[in-house]
Amino acid sequence: MIQSLSINNFALIEKLTIDFSNGFSIITGETGAGKSILLGALGLVLGKRADLTSLKNKEEKCVIEAHFEISNYQLQAFLVRLISNWILLIRLIRKCCILALCMIPLVF
Repeated sequence: MIQSLSINNFALIEKLTIDFSNGFSIITGETGAGKSILLGALGLVLGKRADLTSLKNKEEKCVIEAHFEISNYQLQAFLVRLISNWILLIRLIRKCCILALCMIPLVF
């Protein structure tokens, strides 16, 4: 389950962090409020193809991070060496290159 989403320099967003960890979350808003931008950022961190047109400021890097709590999803066979019930997915986009998705186990 997604716990938080952090977006830097993506589309119209300069910097944003959303915490989803407590209860049920709904994303609503008027046309043009940015709902699709949030979903686009989530798609990128999950592996969607990226290009430089999505950067707000093309001279700076774009970083999208998503924290997931995965203990209830029986992913042990998929993540054999995972040492935590939390993972952090990071996508980094720079002017010179688009870097691959990184998955980092979080230990508290």
